[in-house]
Amino acid sequence: MKKYLLCLALGIPMMSMASEPTDKSCEFLGEGAIQVASDLYRFDDGDVQTDSCEQGLFLYIDDNNQRSFIDKFGKTIIKANPDMNFTSSFHQGVAIAASADGKKGLVNTKAEWVLKPKYSTIFDFENGLAIVNGGTIDEFYFGVIDVTGREVIPVSKGSVSKAQIGDGDTKYLRSIFDNRGDVLKMAIYDKYGKIIIPMAEQNISVDASNSMGMLCRKDFGCVFLDKNYNQLSQIIYDEDTPSLAFVFISGGDTIIVKRNGRYGYVDSNGKEIIKAEYDFVDKFDLGVAVVQSNERFYLINRSNQRITPTYQELSRGADGVDFFIAKQNGKYGAITRANNIIIPFAYDDLKFVWSGGFDAEKMDFYFVDGVVAYRMNDLWGLMDVDGKIISEPQYQVVHNYQDGVIAVKKNGKWGFVDKSNNVILDFIYDDLKRELKSNEYTAQDDRIIVMRDGKWGVIDILGRTIVDFNFDEILEPISLYHYPAIKNGKNVSIYIDEQHGVYLVDNDMSDMP
Repeated sequence: MKKYLLCLALGIPMMSMASEPTDKSCEFLGEGAIQVASDLYRFDDGDVQTDSCEQGLFLYIDDNNQRSFIDKFGKTIIKANPDMNFTSSFHQGVAIAASADGKKGLVNTKAEWVLKPKYSTIFDFENGLAIVNGGTIDEFYFGVIDVTGREVIPVSKGSVSKAQIGDGDTKYLRSIFDNRGDVLKMAIYDKYGKIIIPMAEQNISVDASNSMGMLCRKDFGCVFLDKNYNQLSQIIYDEDTPSLAFVFISGGDTIIVKRNGRYGYVDSNGKEIIKAEYDFVDKFDLGVAVVQSNERFYLINRSNQRITPTYQELSRGADGVDFFIAKQNGKYGAITRANNIIIPFAYDDLKFVWSGGFDAEKMDFYFVDGVVAYRMNDLWGLMDVDGKIISEPQYQVVHNYQDGVIAVKKNGKWGFVDKSNNVILDFIYDDLKRELKSNEYTAQDDRIIVMRDGKWGVIDILGRTIVDFNFDEILEPISLYHYPAIKNGKNVSIYIDEQHGVYLVDNDMSDMP
């Protein structure tokens, strides 16, 4: 399974084959292969990917890391060659391949070099274009090539990434960094290599969901851009206006802005809808937003009318939920947007422990179910969203609610309870995997990464061991089947095949781009 894991790391697309392929030569029929994923088949000596196929050619990677191309019956059409080591499937007649020295070039379906190896990295093609790195893996000398190998955007100092605003054409963002990794300069190119925004000391960010971009300069300020990178209005905002790269700041058709040190809102056309007059603002949801003025917090509507009294603190429980945690006279409670008190102001702290999902179209999380954790005398208990007590204060820590369970720490050990405080998994775990930013525990499809007796493993929500507890660390999963890990100080990969068990594969990254 080693080469399957390498394919993931190399960024070769792993798209589903849910629809019937129109090219019958790309219906994989290889005998003796076991299907281990929607687009991955396993032979005795290697793996074949079926997600990308041109002219009936499928990428095959054997257990010695040799890459070749086979047809739908498993017959080798292009043999493995150490001087032409393929790293991608075919796209518009070319595949990415590496020479013996590791340099990357392009090869056609006749195994002929279209572009002789010259780049340290060629990333996957999309719509006939690919980003390339002309320096080393640690150097930023990037550009863009087409399937003929022509440099559409010449390789030069700086990184290159795609930057599409809304439904506009794909553009490319070139960034130049200082020695600390901070952005010094940026520029925008179109897909033909034409300069749209010249290189300058500026920061350019986009929010595809709002069809807007933003350009900020220290000596100028920030302006909004349309999908073609034209300036939307003449209003200039503070250079530290929240970046559109952080999509969670935007709430539907309202976007947070900062002007003269104060916050307000504009619409998706860059038109000011609420004057920048607040010390702090949150995004709009359910027609209301939390704002701060003169050290007091309250809710406003889209007409900028205050609809609640002021509080010492005020925060939204979860998106799409009429539940706001407030602080008054040093104690916490909860209100609705109509200022109805749901939970009385009687607690040392409150937090909304919610379960939800991710809406890819809106680029935001949504609420499904949840409970409220409350703290009294340094211990946490649970209540429902109507304020009914579920459990008395007894936990040192209460973490997020995922896959139907809540992670709680009691007497120095972690366990899991449901929203009724029934113990689902006993308190026997030393630690659990948490996200770096939120510090909340992570779960994926009923699987949880936990530590027991000083070693990490993977369990399901019934407590059954999926991956034995013998790893120094298990990292964030790449997919449901692939867990990077560290064992005895060495990087490894865990591959979980539900039919055939767990495979442990050494991570040999020496030939990675």
